[in-house]
Amino acid sequence: MYEKMLEQAESFFKPMSDFVQFNVETLDTIRVKQADLANGVLADSIEYAKGMSVPSLNLDSYVNAQKSYWQNIQSKINTNAQDNYQLLNDMQGKVDGLLKDVWNVYKTPSANDSSTKASTPKKAPTKENTPAQVKAKAPAKKKPVAKKAPKVAAAKTDAKAVDSSAVAKATSDAEK
Repeated sequence: MYEKMLEQAESFFKPMSDFVQFNVETLDTIRVKQADLANGVLADSIEYAKGMSVPSLNLDSYVNAQKSYWQNIQSKINTNAQDNYQLLNDMQGKVDGLLKDVWNVYKTPSANDSSTKASTPKKAPTKENTPAQVKAKAPAKKKPVAKKAPKVAAAKTDAKAVDSSAVAKATSDAEK
């Protein structure tokens, strides 16, 4: 019993584990490429600094050294970006294939579903069950009735009584 449940769980989670495996492999490759790029740029920078430390450098040689250094850095970054782009496109292709496989597995009906659907033929509409007849037989919806408003007059009269007593008190205080 447990073996069957384990097999079902493995088959159910296999697409997700494959997806995670693709991601791990891709990210590990990108990590290695980025580390190589950083090491290459650092090594070029050290070489450039060594070349610039010579005191007999004139302006033309300094500009040429700068130009070659930045062109070298640019080519390394471009190459790395193109490699990473290609790697991510390859990974996307693998994931697309995985998703198509999963879609096909879950899209195809199982043997139990197809046998029950095939054994129950669809009824042809007759004069009694056409859509217009079914609509006509359906009970009419009741219209909502508005509720009566609560009585507020009592509250207003109490407010008037309070106001009139306050006025009377104010006038009596004024007379004193």
